[in-house]
Amino acid sequence: MKRPASRRVDPVQSRCKTIKAAVKGAEGCSDSVKDMLCSTLTVTVGALKADRHALNERFVAMIGEVLAAEKARLTKDVADKEAAFAELSPSRATRENAVEAAKADAAAKGDVANAAKQAVAEIAAKVKEASAALKEAEKAQKTGDADLVVVEGKKASLEDTLKDCVGPIVDGSVPAEEKTKKAKAVLEMGKTYDFDSSLLTTAEPVLTKEMAERGAFDATCLEQLQAAFAGAIAAQDALLAEGC
Repeated sequence: MKRPASRRVDPVQSRCKTIKAAVKGAEGCSDSVKDMLCSTLTVTVGALKADRHALNERFVAMIGEVLAAEKARLTKDVADKEAAFAELSPSRATRENAVEAAKADAAAKGDVANAAKQAVAEIAAKVKEASAALKEAEKAQKTGDADLVVVEGKKASLEDTLKDCVGPIVDGSVPAEEKTKKAKAVLEMGKTYDFDSSLLTTAEPVLTKEMAERGAFDATCLEQLQAAFAGAIAAQDALLAEGC
């Protein structure tokens, strides 16, 4: 089986195509001139010199000028880029060192930022703990204050009973119609604060007895009753001093 004959490439057409691409890419020439030169390639550079018209010969010269100018431009561009590259090359190490230094600085700042975040987290935890402790302290304070109010109330009750009931009974200044009522208040207060039961039993008839009828034993009983009240009041004072 015979292979198909390969088509021969026309060298003139190939060169015209190359010239057309070069002219189209030239920067120092207007688009209208490029179009004119490229559209006439077959009768200018594509034709034998002997067959060219004088005008077409002028076009050939223009094409040469365009290509020469483009070559000069490209040559200068290459030279400029090589010069710029040569100028930048010595500072490459400096730039690389600057990049490495920037990386190290960023890493250091990152470490500082992480340490700061950790510190903030620790502070937040301490603040939370302190807040919880404060709440517990406030709660304890409220409880303690409530206890103090209770103790102060008890002390006031004891003092009022001693002043308004025991005192008038002892000195005989209590009106007869109030004696029984005040005596009962004294006995109830004694029971509330766990006074000696035998003392309260003994004191019960004495509290309602007329002052003129009291003997030495009665006086001693009343003194012990007053001492019991004083002791109960002192116990409340001790609790207040301790803050309950």
